[in-house]
Amino acid sequence: MNQIKYNFLQLLKNLTFRIILILFNLLFFLSLSNNNAQNIAKNQNNNLFNSKNVKHKSNGINNNNVNPESDWMIWDYASGDAPFTGCDEHTSVVFDNKMWVIGGRGNGEVWSSSDGVFWRKTATSATFPARAYHTSVVYDNKIWVIGGEGYKNDVWYSTDGVNWIQATASAAFYGRVGHTSVVYDNKMWVIGGYYYDVGYKYANDVWYSTDGVNWIQATASAAFPCRSGHSSVVYDNKMWVIGGASSGTNFRNDVWYSTDGVNWTQATALAAFPTRVGHTSVVYDNKIWVIGGGGDYYKNDVWYSTDGVIWTQATSSAAFSSRTSHASIVYNDKMWVIGGTSYRNDAWYSTDGVDWTQAKASDIFSARSGNSSVIYDNKMWVIGGRTSISPTFTNDVWYSYDGIFWIQANASAAFHVRGGHTSVVYDNRMWIIGGWYKEGNLNDVWYSTNGVNWTQATASAAFTPRSGHTTIVYNNRMWVIGGDYKHDVWYSTNGVNWTQATASAAFSSRGYHTSVVYDNKMWVIGGAEYAGGNKNDVWYSTDGVNWTQATASADFVARSSHTSVVFNNKMWVVGGSYYDGTTKYRDDVWYSTDGVVWTQANAIVAFPKRGGHTNVIFNDMMWVIGGYDGSDYRNDIWYSFPNPVSVEFSNWGLY
Repeated sequence: MNQIKYNFLQLLKNLTFRIILILFNLLFFLSLSNNNAQNIAKNQNNNLFNSKNVKHKSNGINNNNVNPESDWMIWDYASGDAPFTGCDEHTSVVFDNKMWVIGGRGNGEVWSSSDGVFWRKTATSATFPARAYHTSVVYDNKIWVIGGEGYKNDVWYSTDGVNWIQATASAAFYGRVGHTSVVYDNKMWVIGGYYYDVGYKYANDVWYSTDGVNWIQATASAAFPCRSGHSSVVYDNKMWVIGGASSGTNFRNDVWYSTDGVNWTQATALAAFPTRVGHTSVVYDNKIWVIGGGGDYYKNDVWYSTDGVIWTQATSSAAFSSRTSHASIVYNDKMWVIGGTSYRNDAWYSTDGVDWTQAKASDIFSARSGNSSVIYDNKMWVIGGRTSISPTFTNDVWYSYDGIFWIQANASAAFHVRGGHTSVVYDNRMWIIGGWYKEGNLNDVWYSTNGVNWTQATASAAFTPRSGHTTIVYNNRMWVIGGDYKHDVWYSTNGVNWTQATASAAFSSRGYHTSVVYDNKMWVIGGAEYAGGNKNDVWYSTDGVNWTQATASADFVARSSHTSVVFNNKMWVVGGSYYDGTTKYRDDVWYSTDGVVWTQANAIVAFPKRGGHTNVIFNDMMWVIGGYDGSDYRNDIWYSFPNPVSVEFSNWGLY
């Protein structure tokens, strides 16, 4: 196996590379009858979805309004493992305060992460050809990619990981794979590898460049034996070459160093660690580290040295699986191991080389529906909600800086447990308005500046107790619209005194609709009438009194308990529930620039169908949080961000 793996001639001539896209499509197609047709809207929403979701039907959707290219949304699963395609023979660097994963076998993708858990694809495919066995370094405030799969000797760079420029299509050195590159003495260096020149050969030449275009040969034949699959670092003002393979079966554990790239000194001919190839090395804690690798067998041992001569084993079996062709970097005062054979997409870190932890999503708030979410103080917040059919409600408050790691601000806030309430940010405070619990509806109003301490603005606002209403901030006021199957509209400048704009808006009485502020107007979208079923009409107003119907029947199927946000100069509708004999849940996404014409971003996405979820815009991404899918309350979190290639969303990820 190892002979085949490291005989690059046979590998590159015979191996068929495959791109493995990790998509876990969580689509639920279940069914359940609902016998209470007369009160379906009340049962469907106020009792929070007492029916199973089933495979959705067309239900009058105008499929001509599906945009198959610029608005198509792809959802990536990223719980535990990272969302990037499982890979080996890729490279990783640290650039712009992020970790980067570049290429890999059959792969031209580029991904970045600030924490090792949440990974963002910077392009669906990089502008340089897909490759493996290449090298990457950071030099002159750019990421550089050098050579690789197909015996290339091209050199590319990028200042953002999205846009790539070719420095040269053909550098002075032979095209190669399995080489190493470092930055030393204000130069980029290429060391050894495997190349073709009237036959396939292992190399021990050394080259350098100050611009990526012009390459100078430091030596055609260094003192160390020819090799590929070795590792190199810069340590103690020297360049180091460690291990590798000089043939398909001749694996090495020698260590060499140089101060000029010309003259090389052997630190040791036989290091304490076993011979290996495809391992990684980093400099951390004033030591050189050797991590994993292949050879006679795959390894997950970790070794370190302060002089390159004496090597100490930190662990014989790290928590991550045995592997080769992975990548390692130092980031945020930790050593990281990313991916590797065979096609892995996990990421691990350690501060001592002994204990390794997988970077993955932490435990978060309990599954729920009918909670509220806002963006406040540069954090996402989740507040209250319903956690069971029984029903059970909560009044806990959680926040997150990144959607991955969640911190509980308050396990039991001063306000009563509730669901179906609303929250907004107004006057530099978070507000909670109304809602319901098992004893009935509420019309109290609370606010907080930190999510921990909550103050009651009023125990009983002028509007009647309600749930399933909407609240928005418009014209320097908080507005409460409908809910509990009403169509009144109220506003307040302080949360205490509420004024009725109208007792009977032009739109019909409803609850579990959505409202947004867009184009200097307030909008009401869809919802449920008490006994009249779901709606897909759209209304707007500039004063809260006079309401104009944009459309009586939007292109999307009538629904309630959906969400709406404004993003990328459009109004969006996400998911929700509807009724056509039984209650069903949706996972479709729609947008509009005028409230009249609605375009379907996608008909089916990977996240489970749901209603009663929340939807926010955070860090230039759209987030979907929790909800109810017809059988279970959820605490999954999904995100989407604009595609750098097209104008709309490209990737959605689960945390």
